[in-house]
Amino acid sequence: MKKTTIAKLFAIFFTLPVLLFSCVETQPEQKPDNGNENVTPGDSTSNTPNTKPSVEIAAGEAASSTLTFTINVANVDKCSWMCIPSNEDIPDDIYVIQKGTEIDVAASPVTCIADNLKPETEYAVVAAIMSKKGYATEVIYMTTTAAELPSATIDAKTVSSNFITFEITTANATKCAWVCIKSDETRPSDQEILASGTHIAISAEPVTCTATVEPDTEYTIIVTVEGNGGVTSHDLTVRSAEASSGNENATVELASGEIKAHEASFDITATKALSAIWYVYPTKAEAPTLDYILSQGTPVDISSGSATVEVTGLHSGYDYTILVAVLGEGAPVLSDPLEISTPDDVDAFEFDIVSANWLSYVTGGGAGETYITFTGDEPQRTEMAVDFYCIDNTNGLTAGTYIMNGTKQYGTIYDADTYLEIYKDGGLERTVSIVSGSAHVTVSDKKHTIDIDFVDTDGRHYISSFNGTIKIKK
Repeated sequence: MKKTTIAKLFAIFFTLPVLLFSCVETQPEQKPDNGNENVTPGDSTSNTPNTKPSVEIAAGEAASSTLTFTINVANVDKCSWMCIPSNEDIPDDIYVIQKGTEIDVAASPVTCIADNLKPETEYAVVAAIMSKKGYATEVIYMTTTAAELPSATIDAKTVSSNFITFEITTANATKCAWVCIKSDETRPSDQEILASGTHIAISAEPVTCTATVEPDTEYTIIVTVEGNGGVTSHDLTVRSAEASSGNENATVELASGEIKAHEASFDITATKALSAIWYVYPTKAEAPTLDYILSQGTPVDISSGSATVEVTGLHSGYDYTILVAVLGEGAPVLSDPLEISTPDDVDAFEFDIVSANWLSYVTGGGAGETYITFTGDEPQRTEMAVDFYCIDNTNGLTAGTYIMNGTKQYGTIYDADTYLEIYKDGGLERTVSIVSGSAHVTVSDKKHTIDIDFVDTDGRHYISSFNGTIKIKK
């Protein structure tokens, strides 16, 4: 099973040069019903424009990593497109139809976006059509713009004698990390912050962070962001509040609520608390520290003294532990652990994994891609490709919970390149498009335990686990 993405490059030799807005026409092996009419890419001067198949591409907005364009088709059965660097040979129409991104021809004209592109690079946008009268290919050329510098803003929210909460908002960034140091300490370099600082997920919304501090001390919060346009750092200087005598620590208690196969709720009751942050992790994983929960947990409004939290994206038939950190005028307090067990999902598709292979991986710092293929057991054999993104790939895949989305950020699984194939009686029965879910990863003595719970477009869960050594297969 091979990894397939839009950004893959395929070289196919042609004897004629491909020009701007050129079209490649191919007739199918079966002779069309009406041999007097031809497929017409682009504009047509025919007297019968309502019956001849046609395709046009109109260039739209260009950005540093995306190109937007509109495809307009008429009288066709199928249309697919690809976006490739302009210095590569144009793939033939049948290949584009089979491997490209298909559009809904009934909804024409359709606006399309090619993403994950390189800045200041010319690309060929190729659209191929198929009809009873043949195939045709339309090509236009577009160039991405220069990448914008990434940026970040820092907004202090709560400043007490022992903690500071603040929000980080990023723009044009692919990676973000922060540190909070005393203002008289040596400032770390940008690369040191990106490698060892506290990382946050890139989001269009502000991300709330918490740093523990000493009373009446000046601190500098440094946020470093990395993007296609380079690396920038941004500072905020804050002085913590003075310690007050007689301050009592906050208290916190947890109680479980309704627990389902993939979601659960729990109640928080706290006194003398200004802020609360919760964190859920697999019980068999290593317990997080208080500082880790403060930096990576999820804030919840505890101003009324109580709150109910809804947790989604859980694996069925799994044991979880919930911890809550509360912050008040006294020292931070960590709750007693609350353990819950989700019931089995009777409608889930469960399968056993017998082997796993590294298909490709990137070592070193930065948000590296780790691509792994899994093979399930007979009689209903499964093959699955999972596209992990993690920070430190020197050992292949780091421990943690990886959430599926399309961001290609630390701690995520790239949905577009993750899929599942189910075989039966020696042949491919169906291919499953995975759109959400997560994977819990633990590592011990270079052996990985990977518990997977993925969800398809119909909402069905696909559950499996792997425990062993992942073999290198380049």
